[in-house]
Amino acid sequence: QFDARLLLNTTPAIYHQIREQGYKPAGLHLNGRLLNEVQQRPLPTDEILSVSCHSLQDIEQASKLAADCLLYSPIKPTHSHPEAEPLGWQAFADAVAASDICSYALGGMQLEDIEQAHRLGGQGIAAISCLWPPLDDATG
Repeated sequence: QFDARLLLNTTPAIYHQIREQGYKPAGLHLNGRLLNEVQQRPLPTDEILSVSCHSLQDIEQASKLAADCLLYSPIKPTHSHPEAEPLGWQAFADAVAASDICSYALGGMQLEDIEQAHRLGGQGIAAISCLWPPLDDATG
C-alpha cells in the first residue's frame, strides 16, 4: 500500500537465496560482525548496502565495501543493548567527518535527536522504539 522498500538484515548467502526465489528486496543490511567478515561488496551497486558501524575501523571497512549508508551506534544508552557502552554525539560527529557515506545515528534515539544528527552532518536517526511503540499485550 505504501510502496515501501525492504532492506534485509541477514547474511549475504540468505539474501541471495531470497533473490533467487524471485523476491526483490531493496538491499542488504550487514551487522557489525558480518561487516568485518565480508571482503568485498556482496551485492551489485544498484542494490542498497547498509552496514552497522561501532568504530572508525568499521567505517573504513564500510568504505572498502562501498556501502551506501551506515548506522553508527550506540550513540546513547539503549534498552535493546543495555550492556553496550554509549559512544556519544562527539563520536558520531567524528564518524561523519571520517566518511563520505551517508550516516544515521542509532541507539537510544528520540525524535528530538534528528536535529542533533543533522547539525553534526548526519542524515538523521535510525530508531524503532521511539517511532514504533510496543504492542499492548491485550491486543497481541
